[in-house]
Amino acid sequence: METSKMLWQPKGCCCFTRRTGSLILASLSVISGIFGILNLVNIYANHDQNVDSEVLKFCRENLQAEDMGACRDSAKHIVMLGGATLMLIYVIQVIISSLLIHGISKNDACLMVPYMILRLVYIVLATTGGAALCIGLIVVGDFSSMSILAAIAFGYIFLETYFLLVIRAHYLQMRKESGYDHVELEEECPATPKRVGKRAD
Repeated sequence: METSKMLWQPKGCCCFTRRTGSLILASLSVISGIFGILNLVNIYANHDQNVDSEVLKFCRENLQAEDMGACRDSAKHIVMLGGATLMLIYVIQVIISSLLIHGISKNDACLMVPYMILRLVYIVLATTGGAALCIGLIVVGDFSSMSILAAIAFGYIFLETYFLLVIRAHYLQMRKESGYDHVELEEECPATPKRVGKRAD
């Protein structure tokens, strides 16, 4: 309870209420996940025209002719593994975002928890990945690219954190309205034995 009081709880999301804002965010998350899946399917469908040309270009610029075959095979495996990982992430995002929409519609706060965990994971990954890339750019001396990357990472992390706080605030509001957080457990004291007074003779 102390942690929930320390964190800021937005009154709404931009010009929307917490509930409407949470539904909009969940819907946008579902739409972006579906577009991501369709984009990956399109890439795999045009694999020979798109991926192979980029792989061959990279191999020609960085390796000798005798290494072309091994380079092409390794790069294709990396691309396929990366695409499969992204596909899994998008599918999980669509499922969890759909659970959030269902939870808000049915006033079931428990269904909102997976989405908040997912967004928290995104924030942690963006923070660590952005910091690592910025450090790498500082080491090589590319300060202009580092500044652009830092600005983009900061904006993304700020928005993700704000949206997470909005959904968390609505989650706590739903729990409060359901009375879950207001069931006070009072320790029952043992019954005090009645004192039997002495009868006056």
